[in-house]
Amino acid sequence: MKRFMTGVFAVACAGAMCMGLVACGGGSSSGSASASSASASASASASASASSASASASASAQNPDNLVDPATINPGWLDSDVRTSDVWFLNGDTTAEGIFFTNAANDAGLSYTKVDANDQETDSEFNLIITDDLHLRTAGTTAPKIDIVFDDAMNCYDYVSGNFYSRGDLQELTNMVAGKTFVADDGSGAEVEVAEDGAFTLTWKGKTQTGTWKVAGATVVEMTYDSDGYVEEYRLTIDDGAVTQIMDGGWQYYTLKK
Repeated sequence: MKRFMTGVFAVACAGAMCMGLVACGGGSSSGSASASSASASASASASASASSASASASASAQNPDNLVDPATINPGWLDSDVRTSDVWFLNGDTTAEGIFFTNAANDAGLSYTKVDANDQETDSEFNLIITDDLHLRTAGTTAPKIDIVFDDAMNCYDYVSGNFYSRGDLQELTNMVAGKTFVADDGSGAEVEVAEDGAFTLTWKGKTQTGTWKVAGATVVEMTYDSDGYVEEYRLTIDDGAVTQIMDGGWQYYTLKK
Protein backbone atom coordinates (compact mmCIF):
# COMPACT_ATOMS: atom_id res chain seq x y z
CA MET A 1 0.00 0.00 0.00
CA LYS A 2 1.16 3.53 -0.64
CA ARG A 3 2.20 5.49 2.39
CA PHE A 4 3.11 9.13 2.99
CA MET A 5 5.76 10.03 5.58
CA THR A 6 6.72 13.68 6.24
CA GLY A 7 5.89 14.50 2.66
CA VAL A 8 8.18 11.83 1.21
CA PHE A 9 6.78 8.75 -0.45
CA ALA A 10 8.02 5.85 1.72
CA VAL A 11 8.17 2.90 -0.63
CA ALA A 12 11.89 2.41 -1.14
CA CYS A 13 12.04 -0.79 0.91
CA ALA A 14 8.95 -2.25 -0.71
CA GLY A 15 10.26 -1.32 -4.14
CA ALA A 16 13.64 -2.88 -3.40
CA MET A 17 11.94 -6.07 -2.21
CA CYS A 18 9.88 -6.12 -5.38
CA MET A 19 13.01 -5.75 -7.51
CA GLY A 20 14.69 -8.53 -5.58
CA LEU A 21 11.78 -10.84 -6.29
CA VAL A 22 11.90 -9.88 -9.94
CA ALA A 23 15.57 -10.78 -10.20
CA CYS A 24 14.89 -14.13 -8.57
CA GLY A 25 11.79 -14.87 -10.63
CA GLY A 26 9.42 -14.54 -7.68
CA GLY A 27 5.89 -13.16 -7.54
CA SER A 28 2.44 -13.60 -6.11
CA SER A 29 -0.22 -15.70 -7.76
CA SER A 30 -2.21 -12.61 -8.73
CA GLY A 31 0.96 -11.01 -10.09
CA SER A 32 1.74 -14.08 -12.18
CA ALA A 33 -1.77 -14.14 -13.60
CA SER A 34 -1.51 -10.49 -14.52
CA ALA A 35 1.91 -11.03 -16.06
CA SER A 36 0.66 -13.92 -18.19
CA SER A 37 -2.05 -11.70 -19.63
CA ALA A 38 0.44 -8.90 -20.11
CA SER A 39 2.93 -11.23 -21.78
CA ALA A 40 0.43 -12.39 -24.40
CA SER A 41 -0.71 -8.90 -25.23
CA ALA A 42 2.80 -7.42 -25.22
CA SER A 43 3.99 -10.20 -27.53
CA ALA A 44 1.18 -9.48 -29.96
CA SER A 45 2.10 -5.80 -29.87
CA ALA A 46 5.75 -6.59 -30.60
CA SER A 47 4.83 -8.82 -33.53
CA ALA A 48 2.54 -6.21 -35.03
CA SER A 49 5.30 -3.59 -34.92
CA ALA A 50 8.09 -5.75 -36.38
CA SER A 51 8.73 -3.48 -39.36
CA SER A 52 8.91 -0.29 -37.28
CA ALA A 53 11.20 -2.03 -34.79
CA SER A 54 13.67 -2.97 -37.53
CA ALA A 55 13.56 0.53 -38.94
CA SER A 56 14.15 2.05 -35.50
CA ALA A 57 17.05 -0.26 -34.66
CA SER A 58 18.52 0.33 -38.10
CA ALA A 59 18.50 4.04 -37.42
CA SER A 60 20.34 3.37 -34.17
CA ALA A 61 23.00 1.31 -35.90
CA GLN A 62 23.57 4.09 -38.42
CA ASN A 63 23.44 6.96 -35.92
CA PRO A 64 25.94 6.33 -33.10
CA ASP A 65 25.30 9.80 -31.69
CA ASN A 66 21.71 8.89 -30.77
CA LEU A 67 22.16 5.82 -28.55
CA VAL A 68 20.59 5.00 -25.19
CA ASP A 69 22.97 4.17 -22.35
CA PRO A 70 22.69 0.40 -21.69
CA ALA A 71 22.96 1.18 -17.96
CA THR A 72 19.48 2.73 -18.14
CA ILE A 73 17.82 -0.29 -19.77
CA ASN A 74 15.17 -1.92 -17.58
CA PRO A 75 15.14 -5.70 -18.19
CA GLY A 76 11.37 -5.71 -17.72
CA TRP A 77 9.06 -8.00 -15.83
CA LEU A 78 7.28 -10.90 -17.54
CA ASP A 79 6.90 -14.17 -15.61
CA SER A 80 7.80 -17.43 -17.32
CA ASP A 81 9.32 -20.78 -16.41
CA VAL A 82 12.86 -19.63 -17.09
CA ARG A 83 13.06 -15.88 -16.53
CA THR A 84 11.42 -12.67 -15.39
CA SER A 85 12.75 -10.39 -18.13
CA ASP A 86 11.19 -9.21 -21.38
CA VAL A 87 12.23 -11.09 -24.50
CA TRP A 88 13.47 -8.89 -27.34
CA PHE A 89 12.39 -10.78 -30.46
CA LEU A 90 14.31 -10.99 -33.72
CA ASN A 91 12.83 -8.29 -35.99
CA GLY A 92 9.98 -7.97 -33.48
CA ASP A 93 8.56 -11.34 -34.60
CA THR A 94 7.21 -13.09 -31.49
CA THR A 95 7.41 -16.49 -33.21
CA ALA A 96 11.15 -16.11 -33.76
CA GLU A 97 14.20 -16.44 -31.53
CA GLY A 98 15.06 -13.68 -29.12
CA ILE A 99 17.31 -12.36 -26.38
CA PHE A 100 16.77 -11.04 -22.88
CA PHE A 101 18.76 -9.16 -20.27
CA THR A 102 18.96 -9.64 -16.51
CA ASN A 103 20.24 -7.32 -13.80
CA ALA A 104 23.72 -8.56 -12.91
CA ALA A 105 26.58 -7.80 -10.55
CA ASN A 106 29.12 -7.11 -13.29
CA ASP A 107 30.68 -4.03 -14.88
CA ALA A 108 27.70 -3.53 -17.20
CA GLY A 109 24.98 -4.24 -14.66
CA LEU A 110 23.36 -6.58 -17.19
CA SER A 111 23.78 -10.15 -18.37
CA TYR A 112 22.67 -11.50 -21.76
CA THR A 113 20.78 -14.66 -22.71
CA LYS A 114 19.65 -15.92 -26.10
CA VAL A 115 16.57 -18.14 -26.51
CA ASP A 116 15.16 -20.08 -29.44
CA ALA A 117 11.62 -19.85 -30.79
CA ASN A 118 10.47 -22.21 -28.01
CA ASP A 119 11.89 -19.92 -25.32
CA GLN A 120 14.71 -22.35 -24.52
CA GLU A 121 18.10 -20.88 -23.65
CA THR A 122 20.74 -21.41 -26.34
CA ASP A 123 23.50 -19.02 -25.26
CA SER A 124 24.39 -16.61 -22.48
CA GLU A 125 27.07 -14.12 -21.49
CA PHE A 126 27.78 -12.62 -18.08
CA ASN A 127 31.17 -10.97 -18.66
CA LEU A 128 29.91 -7.74 -20.23
CA ILE A 129 30.98 -4.10 -20.23
CA ILE A 130 29.55 -0.80 -21.45
CA THR A 131 31.98 1.05 -23.70
CA ASP A 132 32.51 4.79 -23.79
CA ASP A 133 30.44 4.96 -26.98
CA LEU A 134 27.51 3.16 -25.24
CA HIS A 135 27.89 -0.35 -26.65
CA LEU A 136 27.00 -3.38 -24.51
CA ARG A 137 29.64 -5.92 -25.42
CA THR A 138 31.68 -8.88 -24.26
CA ALA A 139 34.60 -7.80 -22.08
CA GLY A 140 38.28 -8.48 -22.70
CA THR A 141 38.24 -9.67 -26.30
CA THR A 142 38.82 -8.27 -29.77
CA ALA A 143 36.16 -10.65 -31.12
CA PRO A 144 33.15 -10.06 -28.86
CA LYS A 145 30.26 -12.50 -28.70
CA ILE A 146 27.82 -9.57 -28.67
CA ASP A 147 28.09 -5.86 -29.43
CA ILE A 148 24.67 -4.32 -28.83
CA VAL A 149 23.42 -0.74 -29.10
CA PHE A 150 20.01 0.54 -27.97
CA ASP A 151 17.96 2.94 -30.06
CA ASP A 152 15.39 3.36 -27.27
CA ALA A 153 13.91 1.36 -24.40
CA MET A 154 12.36 -1.16 -26.79
CA ASN A 155 14.72 -1.67 -29.77
CA CYS A 156 18.33 -2.77 -30.12
CA TYR A 157 20.85 -3.91 -32.73
CA ASP A 158 23.70 -6.42 -32.43
CA TYR A 159 26.71 -5.55 -34.60
CA VAL A 160 28.14 -9.08 -34.27
CA SER A 161 25.13 -10.97 -35.64
CA GLY A 162 23.68 -8.08 -37.64
CA ASN A 163 20.31 -8.75 -36.00
CA PHE A 164 17.63 -6.29 -34.91
CA TYR A 165 15.59 -7.05 -31.80
CA SER A 166 12.44 -5.49 -30.36
CA ARG A 167 10.28 -6.01 -27.27
CA GLY A 168 7.41 -3.77 -28.38
CA ASP A 169 6.42 -0.42 -29.83
CA LEU A 170 7.42 2.43 -27.50
CA GLN A 171 4.84 4.92 -28.79
CA GLU A 172 2.04 2.35 -28.72
CA LEU A 173 2.76 1.44 -25.11
CA THR A 174 3.07 5.10 -24.14
CA ASN A 175 -0.34 5.80 -25.66
CA MET A 176 -1.85 2.93 -23.65
CA VAL A 177 -0.92 4.64 -20.37
CA ALA A 178 -1.04 8.36 -21.15
CA GLY A 179 -4.13 10.25 -20.06
CA LYS A 180 -5.37 7.47 -17.75
CA THR A 181 -6.27 7.50 -14.05
CA PHE A 182 -6.01 4.40 -11.86
CA VAL A 183 -7.72 3.83 -8.49
CA ALA A 184 -6.31 1.65 -5.68
CA ASP A 185 -8.07 -1.70 -5.27
CA ASP A 186 -7.79 -1.61 -1.45
CA GLY A 187 -10.56 0.97 -1.08
CA SER A 188 -8.20 3.61 0.31
CA GLY A 189 -9.18 6.08 -2.39
CA ALA A 190 -5.61 6.51 -3.62
CA GLU A 191 -5.42 7.51 -7.28
CA VAL A 192 -2.61 7.72 -9.81
CA GLU A 193 -3.22 10.15 -12.66
CA VAL A 194 -0.87 9.60 -15.59
CA ALA A 195 -0.84 12.70 -17.77
CA GLU A 196 -0.14 12.84 -21.49
CA ASP A 197 2.65 15.38 -20.97
CA GLY A 198 4.83 12.87 -19.08
CA ALA A 199 3.82 13.98 -15.57
CA PHE A 200 1.94 11.99 -12.94
CA THR A 201 0.08 12.82 -9.72
CA LEU A 202 -0.58 10.44 -6.86
CA THR A 203 -3.39 11.53 -4.54
CA TRP A 204 -4.20 9.92 -1.19
CA LYS A 205 -6.19 11.35 1.74
CA GLY A 206 -5.84 14.89 0.44
CA LYS A 207 -2.07 14.65 -0.02
CA THR A 208 -0.30 14.53 -3.36
CA GLN A 209 2.99 13.37 -4.83
CA THR A 210 4.06 14.43 -8.31
CA GLY A 211 6.71 13.40 -10.76
CA THR A 212 7.45 12.21 -14.27
CA TRP A 213 6.88 8.85 -15.94
CA LYS A 214 8.12 6.87 -18.94
CA VAL A 215 7.65 3.43 -20.49
CA ALA A 216 10.70 1.36 -19.57
CA GLY A 217 9.72 -2.14 -20.73
CA ALA A 218 7.02 -4.26 -22.32
CA THR A 219 4.99 -4.12 -19.08
CA VAL A 220 6.89 -1.58 -16.96
CA VAL A 221 6.48 2.16 -16.41
CA GLU A 222 9.09 3.99 -14.35
CA MET A 223 7.85 6.89 -12.21
CA THR A 224 10.35 9.38 -10.83
CA TYR A 225 9.18 11.41 -7.81
CA ASP A 226 9.82 15.16 -7.72
CA SER A 227 10.26 15.10 -3.94
CA ASP A 228 13.42 13.00 -3.78
CA GLY A 229 14.17 11.62 -7.25
CA TYR A 230 13.16 8.12 -6.21
CA VAL A 231 12.33 5.90 -9.21
CA GLU A 232 9.57 3.35 -8.72
CA GLU A 233 8.49 0.63 -11.13
CA TYR A 234 4.82 0.27 -11.91
CA ARG A 235 3.92 -3.03 -13.54
CA LEU A 236 1.24 -3.01 -16.24
CA THR A 237 -1.57 -5.49 -16.81
CA ILE A 238 -2.46 -5.39 -20.51
CA ASP A 239 -5.66 -6.99 -21.82
CA ASP A 240 -6.74 -6.80 -25.46
CA GLY A 241 -4.35 -3.97 -26.22
CA ALA A 242 -5.36 -1.83 -23.24
CA VAL A 243 -3.82 -1.23 -19.82
CA THR A 244 -6.42 -2.29 -17.25
CA GLN A 245 -4.33 -2.29 -14.05
CA ILE A 246 -1.02 -1.07 -12.68
CA MET A 247 0.86 -2.41 -9.66
CA ASP A 248 3.26 -0.32 -7.58
CA GLY A 249 6.46 -1.33 -5.83
CA GLY A 250 4.52 -2.25 -2.72
CA TRP A 251 2.39 -4.78 -4.64
CA GLN A 252 -0.67 -2.51 -4.50
CA TYR A 253 -2.93 -2.86 -7.54
CA TYR A 254 -4.70 0.11 -9.13
CA THR A 255 -7.53 -0.42 -11.63
CA LEU A 256 -8.32 1.85 -14.55
CA LYS A 257 -10.87 4.47 -13.50
CA LYS A 258 -14.04 4.33 -15.60
